[in-house]
Amino acid sequence: MAKKPASRTAPTRSKLSRAVPKKKPASKKPAPKKSPRAKAPREKLAPKPASSAKIKPKSPAHELLLRRVDYREVAADYAKRLAVHGHLVDLFRRGRAGTYAVAALGMVEPMANQSAREHDLGPRILRRCSPQRILELARSLMALPDCAELPSAVRAADIDWLKISAASEMAAMLDPSRFWVTNLRTVWAHRMVSQNWNAAKADEELRLYRDYERDAAMEFGMWSGLHREVGPSLQRLARLGGEAARAKKAPVGEHPYLWAGSLAAWLFEHRALPAQGAGRG
Repeated sequence: MAKKPASRTAPTRSKLSRAVPKKKPASKKPAPKKSPRAKAPREKLAPKPASSAKIKPKSPAHELLLRRVDYREVAADYAKRLAVHGHLVDLFRRGRAGTYAVAALGMVEPMANQSAREHDLGPRILRRCSPQRILELARSLMALPDCAELPSAVRAADIDWLKISAASEMAAMLDPSRFWVTNLRTVWAHRMVSQNWNAAKADEELRLYRDYERDAAMEFGMWSGLHREVGPSLQRLARLGGEAARAKKAPVGEHPYLWAGSLAAWLFEHRALPAQGAGRG
């Protein structure tokens, strides 16, 4: 008979535990510290000067000057000029030579022709020419295509004592939208604007111009050249003066050349004001 295989009894739990070694619980190792990423170096900005915060931008020279103007006085002067303009236009249209000549040369209202009135030119002019010639000169001035051509018309008329300054006032009072005045005040204003709004330099140049007046031929040539230069300066003065006046809520004249004439006259009479040095204009 075949022998039965010996029966094997299942190992007990205790024996199993001995047979299979217990796994030790895995010890938790601390997570490796992440190495900090190297930061890209920041660009260093140029250090600001310590005093930059305290420095305020300098105002342009024209602002320093025009800020001090009394625009109420300028407006009053402009209103007078406008009234005289209307009166002279009426006389001119009526063709009354006698009445017009006397008025146009500042013999009735000084504002009509300051150049003629201040030098007492009216009586001298009318002693040497008839009122009709004054009216004819006015008509030839109004027929000019451009104000810059005024010296040519004055030379052609050839009236003693009636030169560019007085003639330009005649023309400007008849048509202030096209004609500007070239007299002592507007020439001074022109040089001030050209010299970066420097009133002291304008005063100095005005003295040089007066030296030229000793020679009549040289004087006419000098004033002819000045007349062509004055217009653009007066346009600039009118524009910047208008901006300053509006900032003060003051009225601004509708005729730029007439308005600039009033402003130039005020600045000339008050040119001793402070802060009129050079600057940006």
